[in-house]
Amino acid sequence: MKMKYYMILIGVIFIGCDARQEANGFILDKETRKPLDSVAIGKGKKDDGNPFHVRMYSNKDGSFHYTSIGGSNDVELYFSKTEYKTIKIEYTSSHRPDTVYLENVFH
Repeated sequence: MKMKYYMILIGVIFIGCDARQEANGFILDKETRKPLDSVAIGKGKKDDGNPFHVRMYSNKDGSFHYTSIGGSNDVELYFSKTEYKTIKIEYTSSHRPDTVYLENVFH
């Protein structure tokens, strides 16, 4: 019985070590500075068929709000949209850009 409580305590300690990962802002066309909706936002490359581990999309006004739980507050996000170059941005305690610019591949 003691072992069961010991394992529960260890589990609670590990869960408590996770940090909230957060990033938010706006996604704009690099040239026109207009908001981009439906930009796929993901964390961590997995494979070519499914490039994002976690996926969400920007809103009509280009805004996004990403939250997750991870080992640290730092998070690496990928931004992708058809006809635009996919980019990676690292959000750290010292670098948290609030605007993301995507470059159209045809310009």
